[in-house]
Amino acid sequence: MRMPMVTLLFALFAYGCGAGAQETGDAARESPTDGHWRPLGRPLLPKPPRKPLRIVAGGQHACVLLSDGNVTCWGANDQGECGFRFSGEGGIAKPANVFGVAAATDVSLGYAHSCAVVGKERQVVCWGDNVHFQLGAEMPLESAAPMAIAAMTGVKQVAAGSDCSCALQELGGVSCWGDCVAWLPPSASAKSLAFPIAPVEADTLGVCHCISSAGGEIWCTGFDAGGCFGDGVEDTFNSSWRPATRVPDVNGVVQLDVPCALTNDGTVYCWGGDSAGQTGRGFTSWTLQTPHAVPDVKAERIASGDAVCAILVDGDLTCWGSGLFDMLGNGPQLDGSTVPQRVNGLHGVNDVAIGMDFVCALLDDASVWCWGRNGAGQLGGATEADSWPYPVQIPL
Repeated sequence: MRMPMVTLLFALFAYGCGAGAQETGDAARESPTDGHWRPLGRPLLPKPPRKPLRIVAGGQHACVLLSDGNVTCWGANDQGECGFRFSGEGGIAKPANVFGVAAATDVSLGYAHSCAVVGKERQVVCWGDNVHFQLGAEMPLESAAPMAIAAMTGVKQVAAGSDCSCALQELGGVSCWGDCVAWLPPSASAKSLAFPIAPVEADTLGVCHCISSAGGEIWCTGFDAGGCFGDGVEDTFNSSWRPATRVPDVNGVVQLDVPCALTNDGTVYCWGGDSAGQTGRGFTSWTLQTPHAVPDVKAERIASGDAVCAILVDGDLTCWGSGLFDMLGNGPQLDGSTVPQRVNGLHGVNDVAIGMDFVCALLDDASVWCWGRNGAGQLGGATEADSWPYPVQIPL
């Protein structure tokens, strides 16, 4: 089948910067009286003078794009992905601006590298891990200092994948560098790009890549052992590379974050790997070979990984899937949830991001809340626990 000229939304089929509670007192969470945690009616910390515009998550680090053009990051920094040369094994415990990044208009995180669009010329800079040349140069192997991508200006959006980076030009062209096994049609023209942050083992779930066309269709290509193509055909042994194939029965796509997609009527479709209940069907299976509409969910935005979260039309956040490291935000749930459940106490959610085993949300009041794994400081110094099962406010 020949694939038509497309306007892309580009994604890699994949899954996914000490014990104790958050401090108590006047700036504390409410004491639960009904078994549910919830934040106070006002932010627990003073509103930051610089408003966060967007929250993004990488492998074990997170960043926010601020209204003054700075990028503030926290979490793992082993390869300088938070923009600091030395930080120790604990990472960057408290959010700090990335030195050398100013007037940023976009930011995206890979597993252990970060990229941003900066300046009037809209240039791309990247920092962190460079083993696969995802910083746009052969050397060094890592850099905490942002490195400008040669001849890369006039960029509208940047997207960082596991070991790959791509840029969307103002005129619609797409350029990629690093370990990009992604397929793009010749002379591809795009409106937006998106990568998840972790590779999939080729011998278990397969590796394929998907785009959404200007007409809201989804097309995938690559090796398929995880139901990526959504057409009911699975190559269990990854024996052959499949050409561009349309994912059936999903139309009007406005956001693609494989293994899920959001359509223009607010429906969330999920397919592929389902060992943690990521498809929201009420039970688990190894894979789901065809797209499934998650029941009782009308969403405005989604984020996918081993868990899936959706911002509902009423501004609440609902999540389902893996409960490892307390990713679902409603208390310890080691077995996870195979059906969507609202995160208690979070309202007015504006943006959501999922990293490897942690989740962050940006609220309308400019506060940022995270929960889940915290071994590398992913919770921004809000708690010293190795993981935390409820949202904690990040002190920006």
